[in-house]
Amino acid sequence: MFHPRRRRPPPGRRGSEAETIMRVGLIINYYDVSRGGVERYADTLTRSLLAAGHRVRVMAAGAKELPEGAELVRVPELSFWSPARTWTFAKSAERLLDRERGRVDAVLGLARVPHQDVFRVGGGSHKAHLLATKPWTATRAGSALIRLSPRHAALLAMERRILEGWREGRTLRYLCNARHVRDEIIADYGVPLDRIDVLHNPVNTERFDPERWRSARGEARRSLGVPEGAYTLLFAGSGFHRKGLDAALRAMAGAPRGAWLIVAGADDPGSYRAMARQLGVAGRVVFSGLRADIERMYAAADAFLFPTRYDAFSNATLEALAMGLPAITTQRNGASEVITHGREGFVVDDPSDTAGLAQALERLADPGLRMEMGQWARRRAQTLAPAPHAEAVIKLLEAAIVMRGGRA
Repeated sequence: MFHPRRRRPPPGRRGSEAETIMRVGLIINYYDVSRGGVERYADTLTRSLLAAGHRVRVMAAGAKELPEGAELVRVPELSFWSPARTWTFAKSAERLLDRERGRVDAVLGLARVPHQDVFRVGGGSHKAHLLATKPWTATRAGSALIRLSPRHAALLAMERRILEGWREGRTLRYLCNARHVRDEIIADYGVPLDRIDVLHNPVNTERFDPERWRSARGEARRSLGVPEGAYTLLFAGSGFHRKGLDAALRAMAGAPRGAWLIVAGADDPGSYRAMARQLGVAGRVVFSGLRADIERMYAAADAFLFPTRYDAFSNATLEALAMGLPAITTQRNGASEVITHGREGFVVDDPSDTAGLAQALERLADPGLRMEMGQWARRRAQTLAPAPHAEAVIKLLEAAIVMRGGRA
């Protein structure tokens, strides 16, 4: 049972009442910020919780650069095959949680595990993801066919166990990073609205600060072969089909002549290089690969182009806003919920709207408009700081504790 411990408010915070120290259990497959969005979120949240005085016990198969003060508890898994990894991690985590209950007050799940107090649906619904990227799965035959894939069958089965877990009390609450994800899990799995909370992702505006990286712009462009004064877009994301790189290339073909595109991310660029040649834009598209120095890629760009087919909430979009880049994206990106169309960027309905994407690129060719929208983008990102987000997560965990019969 949860027994609150009290602490003084951190320096500079108003209010004289002491606040609760919580021992948070955090489940994630791997704690490694280089792997992707959920890992960067875990790191940002962990550091914010520790800075606020809470304790964090990370339950993961492995970790790199775990912050000082966080504890690691290893979760065994079989890593040789994706379905085996999904099921063995979940089973191992369940056994571990039985042992850890006395060491943590509440558990936040960032990995597919059936038992936790709050499950963060950070990647969205796998079912919705399949429908967006493989529309043929909407048919009865397509649905049956996709289940012949051991990987997809394992992910869909585990998703159902988690998102229907509220019925037996295996999972008490669900945290979504966008309203569209909330609507998906209600429609697909019948999760009650009063069990769901929506918190948009936070962003580290100190790390992603345009002033801090302004001096890197020239060198970054030279290293990529981008002309110093060229109007330049950035596409950043791994998994090019889902993220809509083909749509970005088609938009570039209709963009102002002389516009460049930097593509940062992990995937096979072969077919996209061929597509760029067919569209006549190959000479203005640079494939930079996966970048550890992604801040330099933002610094090299004038705007962010991300016509994704499905993204629960693109961290890259939020990082671009923090770096003062207007963003062009789609309504299928949860991050579009923090963008006012025409102010911090442009939001088109669908990645197939090539004309709409090209029109947005045309408008952002105006340096004055880019500067104005970039300022709005930076201001919007500053409203999504990590510390308030961490405080909100603590409140959600406290609500789950009360539902479990504990005291908050």
